[in-house]
Amino acid sequence: MAYPTVPCPLHVFEPRYRLMIRRSIQTGTKQFGMCVSDIQNSFADYGCMLQIRNVHFLPDGRSVVDTVGGKRFRVLKRGMKDGYCTADTEYLEDVKVENEDEIKNLRELHDLVYSQACSWFQNLRDRFRSQILQHFGSMPEREENLQATPMDPHGIGGFLQFSLYVHDTSCQFCQ
Repeated sequence: MAYPTVPCPLHVFEPRYRLMIRRSIQTGTKQFGMCVSDIQNSFADYGCMLQIRNVHFLPDGRSVVDTVGGKRFRVLKRGMKDGYCTADTEYLEDVKVENEDEIKNLRELHDLVYSQACSWFQNLRDRFRSQILQHFGSMPEREENLQATPMDPHGIGGFLQFSLYVHDTSCQFCQ
């Protein structure tokens, strides 16, 4: 799972994805899209572009790819090329909320998510809290202007990404 502005290190070992990474670098785009899987459609209708910052190729052909999330997109058409999924996409543009009631609701939702993230983080075991701090840095301050940074309205995406990863891999992290 990837989010705009959030680092997403990858260990690439499957031949099809090794080819995809090589092609991405050779064509000069140095980017590719990532969507979560979807049983019905192979992958979700929305995703995030990942920008390749650095690749460390290992002698056995695997690689460690340093990426960071870029623009979000919607899938228009699905395809397949040499064993990996492809898609025609369109980038998503954030729409600023103008209605005062909607702004109030957005603020309430933001404050609730922020409060829950802080509480979850504080209740983690020291070891896991330390790992998160090392990888993502400190918890960001509560954002006053919710619409100032549309790519990641709070900078909290990294913590949400890690919490989803932790939830998927082992509930013992959450205890």
